[in-house]
Amino acid sequence: MIIYAVPFIISLFGYFLNINESQKKKIIYLFTVFTCLLLIATLKAPSVGTDMRTFYIPYYPQFANVSWDNVQHVTNSEHWELGYCLYCKFLCQFSTEPQFFIFVTSIITVVPFALFIYKNSEDVVFATVYYIGFHIYTMLLSPARQAIAVAIIVAFGYEQLKRKNYIKYCIVVYIAYLFHSSAICAVILLVCDFLKFNKKSVGWLTLGVAFFDVSYSTIIPYLV
Repeated sequence: MIIYAVPFIISLFGYFLNINESQKKKIIYLFTVFTCLLLIATLKAPSVGTDMRTFYIPYYPQFANVSWDNVQHVTNSEHWELGYCLYCKFLCQFSTEPQFFIFVTSIITVVPFALFIYKNSEDVVFATVYYIGFHIYTMLLSPARQAIAVAIIVAFGYEQLKRKNYIKYCIVVYIAYLFHSSAICAVILLVCDFLKFNKKSVGWLTLGVAFFDVSYSTIIPYLV
């Protein structure tokens, strides 16, 4: 597991190299760190990660044997979202090897964060250290459906939200929802975009997050 510490250590060196003083340095820094992250993600064994080992890898090759209109019938519960099932069916047209699935999915779920940090952070070192150090990277290595949904919102949704294109943002959230139903929670960011952040609004948001944390298992199915 020590290998996961390597890109984190590399990212910390950014504090000693004045990375944020030029765009060129930022690009080189992000390219270096995220190349390491990509290598680890794309080359990891299919057995790494509970969800990946238990659910996604065993079922992935089976998508090659079903028709396009029956892709949601691969699992016994048939609860996987249509977008994710179509994604697996599409990949199976090229290869049914688990490592190919891991390779493509890793690129889709890691690269958007590098672009997001570059476009939105004045301090790319802090943002990168936060991304790795607070386990956002490692948490999204195993749950493929959730990871793709998050990547879609990070890559495309937030840009629409910045431009106040709320309809387009909702469309992006819906596309992410087709990969994992929990993506519907991203609609909450619309509310945050209208808020003026002060002590009162932050207090209400904190209470809202606490309430959501203890009741999401009921709220999410209701929203869906």
